[in-house]
Amino acid sequence: MAISVEDVTKVPFYNFHDPIPSPPPPSFTQYPEPAAVPPPPPPKPNLFLTLPPELRLLIYTHLLTNRHHNHHRRTLSVADNITNAPPSTQYPIHLHHHHHNNKTNNLHPSILLTCKQIHAEALPILYTHNTFSTTHPTQLHHHLTSIGPLNTSLLRSLHIFVPWSNSSSTIWSWIVLLHDLSEHATGLRYLEIGWDTNIPWLTHMEPGDEARGLGDNILFVHALARLRQLRRLKIYGFFGVEWPGYLRRELGGGGTVVEVECGLVRSVVLEGGGDEVGSGRGGPLEKEEENLKAFRLFQRGTVGVVP
Repeated sequence: MAISVEDVTKVPFYNFHDPIPSPPPPSFTQYPEPAAVPPPPPPKPNLFLTLPPELRLLIYTHLLTNRHHNHHRRTLSVADNITNAPPSTQYPIHLHHHHHNNKTNNLHPSILLTCKQIHAEALPILYTHNTFSTTHPTQLHHHLTSIGPLNTSLLRSLHIFVPWSNSSSTIWSWIVLLHDLSEHATGLRYLEIGWDTNIPWLTHMEPGDEARGLGDNILFVHALARLRQLRRLKIYGFFGVEWPGYLRRELGGGGTVVEVECGLVRSVVLEGGGDEVGSGRGGPLEKEEENLKAFRLFQRGTVGVVP
């Protein structure tokens, strides 16, 4: 079949040196720009912190001091009790394990968790307006470890009662505790310490017997004399006949006033077990006579024991 020139001219001419045409660009759907998110409103000011500082301190004092106070008996907990305060202006605090029902405490320490400023303002009140008390050295030692060195240095007042039971196994714990207090409780100004003894067996015991307690232990009174930061030291219960003079010589030069109360004039209640020591029997006169008789009998066994 013959191909005419007209047919040839109808065939499209391709230049193979031309670049391959690019595909058409994809079409983009136009979306509106998102609206700008408004900034969050500024936090509302803590209205409590707008109160005058004097009023805030009054509120802290109300929430962080234990106002339950019994002038006729000392109450101590065998569990985890601790207290802090000067004789007339401070209040006892007893810190217990959670399973103890402590009805004497009316503290509200949760306010310390509100914010840093409230914590800084209120924390010193907790440790300077209360009296921390204990009947066992490990309880207080654990408490001091848990609150840290700064809070330990804020402790102002302490009450210690030393039971006669298990005295031989706790003597070194007491000495370590007193050493730690002398080194770290730099703000400690008031200490009341009492020693118990097994009164019914006093006539049958020799000096050094465990049931006599630690009131005639020389190592104990030596450790006690290291607390030179004290303004006032009161000893009571059953202690060595030379103890008051020794403590006045050791601490009096630094301005510490040493007070003495012979025997257990007021009863001491150990809350954990409900025990009460120093109460005696009969009326007030009979109790006082019984107390002084036991005290003299105890001190008779310490004659010649010089610290």
